[in-house]
Amino acid sequence: MFSYMQDMELECYIKNQIDMLNNAINDLDTTWEHSAIIRQWCENTISQLNILKKNRGDNDTCIENVHERKTDKYTKWVEVMRLAYFQYSRFTERKYARSEGLYSTLTSLASTWGKRSPEKIIIPGCGPGRSVLDFSRIFSSTEVIGLDYSALALEIGERIVCGNKKVPILQRDIYSGQSISRKYSINGFGLKNASFCLINLITNDLPISDMIVCSNTINLLPNHNNAVQSIARSLNPGGIVIFADLIGWRLDREKERRTLCDDNSIKNLFEKHGMKTLDMFSGVPYIEMESDDQETCYNEHFYVGKKKY
Repeated sequence: MFSYMQDMELECYIKNQIDMLNNAINDLDTTWEHSAIIRQWCENTISQLNILKKNRGDNDTCIENVHERKTDKYTKWVEVMRLAYFQYSRFTERKYARSEGLYSTLTSLASTWGKRSPEKIIIPGCGPGRSVLDFSRIFSSTEVIGLDYSALALEIGERIVCGNKKVPILQRDIYSGQSISRKYSINGFGLKNASFCLINLITNDLPISDMIVCSNTINLLPNHNNAVQSIARSLNPGGIVIFADLIGWRLDREKERRTLCDDNSIKNLFEKHGMKTLDMFSGVPYIEMESDDQETCYNEHFYVGKKKY
């Protein structure tokens, strides 16, 4: 695990995440049949954070993280496991493909509009890394970097995408207790051109790249204009952005925070920051599986742009 966070910010982040993961371990019900899996994931992540801390050296100065509180839940194991199952269920024993509408559309757009062999692809807000997997497989000679604020999600993504062992994940019904969880496993893909790095998208710039793939991430950030500006600034001239996001679940947010409220507002914001629009559409279903008997469908909005200069 690597980091694009500033050193003083990283110091506080590591401390807070280790405390959170240790508390999660202490709160586990040891009679729950899958508690050992969660314990192992948390301990693995703590180990990686300690290695990261050791590698960067001692630093007594600490700056508290500036981040969107809505993202806190994505650092906790319940949400990370939900995302891991959502993203990778196709590759488990169940072979369940509810999320494929999103991921197959992203890769199709990249094949249509992107260079055949871009040098570097950045995937901000990658979570457990499904898009990192897809783009690393399609662009096998390209460096693909997944970025996220959740160390636990990055640990799971790295084991699945870069490792070559079986990786356990859990499916949980969000309306029920721990006892109804189901264990699945995924064979690691062993990809050498993929990597995963910590980042705070509010306070840090993205690495310079030839393609940025950003799905269902900007809606979680407090300033959409700044987020799109950072994407445009981080692309090489002629670079491609493939963007997807949801609008329906933001209707409960303050009016001033609904910058990306329809297809035209997405197009206008990217063009404001020097992008030439290549493609845009909506209607691809994004399915949230809440239980075996209940799913919620959102309307995914897509945009493809090319940096003009």
